[in-house]
Amino acid sequence: MAILPPLWFSVLASFAGTQDSAPAPSDPKAEGCWSSFLAASGSRKETPPITAFHLRADIVTREGVQTNELRTEYRFLAPDSIRFLLSSGREIGRSGPKQRDYWLKDKDEIVPLVGADHERDRRDVDRMLAVARNFVGLSDPAKLHIERCEILDAPPSDIGPDRLRDAKELRWLCVTSPDFALVPEAAQGVPAERALYRVELALMDSYVPRFVIVRQEPASDPASRSNSMLLELDLHQERDGYRIPLSIKVHALDPAASPAIFAARPAQDIWIEEIDLRPAFTALDFKPR
Repeated sequence: MAILPPLWFSVLASFAGTQDSAPAPSDPKAEGCWSSFLAASGSRKETPPITAFHLRADIVTREGVQTNELRTEYRFLAPDSIRFLLSSGREIGRSGPKQRDYWLKDKDEIVPLVGADHERDRRDVDRMLAVARNFVGLSDPAKLHIERCEILDAPPSDIGPDRLRDAKELRWLCVTSPDFALVPEAAQGVPAERALYRVELALMDSYVPRFVIVRQEPASDPASRSNSMLLELDLHQERDGYRIPLSIKVHALDPAASPAIFAARPAQDIWIEEIDLRPAFTALDFKPR
């Protein structure tokens, strides 16, 4: 039983930890670009990490010729608690890492999402959680652990012709970090705590990101390449001291293109209407009740 449309599910994810974010090995040009990116984001190592958020958003999801519109409410508490309001008035989420922690609430009825019949539903919830972690990581990048950092001489070849002209005018910074993740089915059997991700950021003159591409390392692996994801970010504004994008477009690789490029049409358009990056959530707020 598939409950959710594939709205933010193609997106990579990240949970911002408290490790040192200095790029390694040392590259003065890359370090300078990374420092400018951190300053533009408003993220600082000395501030408490973002561990939760509460947002309301309008989302348009496209799958083939079908288009779905959804106004949703979305709550997250690190590391693995989430709840998501569906257009039908139902809610779906999880309150912990175990299978019995997944649930669906329909009016007064609570359905535990356990067993083989709900495998797809649990995967959908995991994809929602991946989006939340990604959003936190990009909002508070000073808390990320960065293993490598380098300047790219040119945009990635699969950025797509519709974006290539703009992409050539931007600064491309590439970081490698264990703090990013793709959706669970894209992890290729590597435990999440051991996976490594290559993240390519296209920075504007203001040093806020315009495009972000995430791939699992090794990026040359065909399975990893097929699961790469592109985020197109816009309308950056300050919220709770952080400069975040209020418009997010998610592009998947075009399955009909050879060689592979990101599709011109976004799979999802996301417009954040309201957001609180410091909600006082507890674990009990993610129990279905």
